[in-house]
Amino acid sequence: MLGVNNESKMSVYFTIIDSVRENNKLPTLSISKQARNRYVRQLKIDGILIKKGFGVWEINEQNLKQLTSKQTHHSTISDASFTNLIRGHGWIIKVLLDRKHFWAKEFPESKPIYNRRAIEFRGFKIHLCKQSILIYFPEEKSIYNKSAYECQKEALYITEQLLIGLEYHLNTSLRIGKVFKIRYARRHYARVKDDLAKLQRDNKDKLQIRDNGELWLITDYSLSEDELEGVSIVSSDKDIDDTITPFMNSVRHNKGMTLDYIRETIGELARDRKEHAENIKTHITVLKEVAHVMKEFKGQYHKVKMAAESVAQRRLNEW
Repeated sequence: MLGVNNESKMSVYFTIIDSVRENNKLPTLSISKQARNRYVRQLKIDGILIKKGFGVWEINEQNLKQLTSKQTHHSTISDASFTNLIRGHGWIIKVLLDRKHFWAKEFPESKPIYNRRAIEFRGFKIHLCKQSILIYFPEEKSIYNKSAYECQKEALYITEQLLIGLEYHLNTSLRIGKVFKIRYARRHYARVKDDLAKLQRDNKDKLQIRDNGELWLITDYSLSEDELEGVSIVSSDKDIDDTITPFMNSVRHNKGMTLDYIRETIGELARDRKEHAENIKTHITVLKEVAHVMKEFKGQYHKVKMAAESVAQRRLNEW
């Protein structure tokens, strides 16, 4: 039996964590089973302690690291290693529910906000709607990775672990069937230390590109870094990974190819295309004239032929 009567609460938590790490079992403590279960419940809510089977437990090291680390995204953002990385941030996740909930009765600790209820859980703002919940990632929460896709994978993992803890906290299932039905209400992916974003800032200008009225690409300097940012709810991940990054890399790898050069080249191609179209138009006009002449010639030839045949027939008759 481990003596923890005089230990702090954190010591109890880490005694449980160390025991599960070593043998995947909860330790026997010198406190009541009911008291131990309170610690276990909190670790489950935080997504650190995961039950794998009867009497078998596991530690989620990533969630443990996130809760114990005091490091913020500002601590390493100026590091050179962040060049050409993607920063995922600004997520609002919508989770669909399988039935209507009346949260004022089901979870009276929640507070009214607009036409819904709200709580804060592990630093995330949670809005409880009748048949869905909205998860607002903290403003300072950023995920850095080599692609928007990888950032999104990590954000989804964080969301799923958060939902597991939230189910315990709310004492209800947040799944449809056996899975969480997750949708995006907002998601932003930014190219860190981007050359085009720097050019726009140097020119004291901001880039805002729309497609059919939807804003999908902007430049941003809010974190004192030049960022080219995809902001489309539908396609921001693919916009950055499949469109912007390949294009910017092609510009970078082709020496001497600048944005001005690209604009000039496109302009020349447009002029060439116009001249080509005008030449084709001229050629078509000439061909039409040739066709008209040939048609007249054919008519005259037919008349001459008929007249020659008539003269030959007359002479034959006279003979």
